Amino acid sequence: ERYEEMTDIKVEFNVTRIVEDLRLPPPVEIQLTRIVQEALSNIRKHAKATKVKVALDHNDGEIRVTIADNGRGFESTRLPLKGQPHFGLQTRRERTEALGGRFVIESATGQGTRVEVHIPLAQLRTNKVLSL
Repeated sequence: ERYEEMTDIKVEFNVTRIVEDLRLPPPVEIQLTRIVQEALSNIRKHAKATKVKVALDHNDGEIRVTIADNGRGFESTRLPLKGQPHFGLQTRRERTEALGGRFVIESATGQGTRVEVHIPLAQLRTNKVLSL
């Protein structure tokens, strides 16, 4: 609600197929929250979007977070995988990989941007993730 008030960008938030007793370790919750915050910040700054959808899903042994906007998009095929961040994408990729996950981005000029973060539940139970 506050994001909508501050930006005039309509937000749709969906939580689907979440097991009620699923508890993510606090470091995982923090990293996923930061990924979503960074995405929303970049949408506000760069996308010229009017709508954004944020979804949290639990399926096929993984947690999936999806952030999709209807903004101006960009050519994601031209982004470097390493090096200087581009609109914070590198930071979000690094946060995702630190959780043992996979970061997927789809974007094209004039067609908005969709980012998916896939975190395997098995990875969340390791000591490596718990010590982040």
